Amino acid sequence: MMLGPKVGAMPGIRRGLKIAYLVASLSSTACFAIPNSGPTAVSRAELYESNEPEYDAFFYQLHSVQAAVSESNNEQRKMRSALAVELGLEVHTSMDLIATHFDKRLASLAEGKSTLRIEFIGLEEGAEENDAVVTLTDASGNAVSNSLTQTLEPLAKGLVKMLIRLRRSRVSIEQLQSRLPALETNLEERFRLLGPARAKETRRNLTDARAALPALGRSIDSAEEDAREVLKLLQKASPAPEESPETTTGKPGVSPKPDAPKASPKQKPASPKTGGFEP
Repeated sequence: MMLGPKVGAMPGIRRGLKIAYLVASLSSTACFAIPNSGPTAVSRAELYESNEPEYDAFFYQLHSVQAAVSESNNEQRKMRSALAVELGLEVHTSMDLIATHFDKRLASLAEGKSTLRIEFIGLEEGAEENDAVVTLTDASGNAVSNSLTQTLEPLAKGLVKMLIRLRRSRVSIEQLQSRLPALETNLEERFRLLGPARAKETRRNLTDARAALPALGRSIDSAEEDAREVLKLLQKASPAPEESPETTTGKPGVSPKPDAPKASPKQKPASPKTGGFEP
């Protein structure tokens, strides 16, 4: 025969249930009050929002740089792959081998009296317009469109945009590094009304930003070096700068006048000698 719990044991069971409920309640409250202690949004290359305008402007600019570097790295891989495939190579072919086959393609075009020209516009700092123009002409001077030009034109245009984007990202990094110390110093005061939990999470993201900025700078240097390697390759098909017939007068098409021969200095007549004495 089964017997129920002893009457004297009931208070102990109730006490145990109360303790378990209290522990569960405290655990859920602690999880709610303490900010996430895992990886920060900045460390995951995600946008962190603090609800404080000055700090959000900082994190937005930082995230834009992170996105620009990531986009540039992805474009680098796509550019090399597209160029390799066009030259009949494997997708992951080295840049040296791509360069060798590109030289062969240019030589083959020259043998057929065709000319490939790639003109890059606005790569210098401060240029208002940025673009790239790809033209292929046959032996008769007629423009030709084929798989080579269809591959190179978007590649060259994308390369110009990438170099400009990386240059601007480098400027942004310098601005972010100069703003960071003041944000760290003033954090508690600025987040006084937003609460300690938000202040703590923002400081965690600022700390990760301080570590991320130098790494982003190195990534930009590496991406720009790779981009300029592709640029150097494509510039083999770039037109040589034409010598302008401008003269010192600044009028194009006017040949400079030859300088008039300089008159030889007149010799002073010898002074008459008197008594063998020369004054």
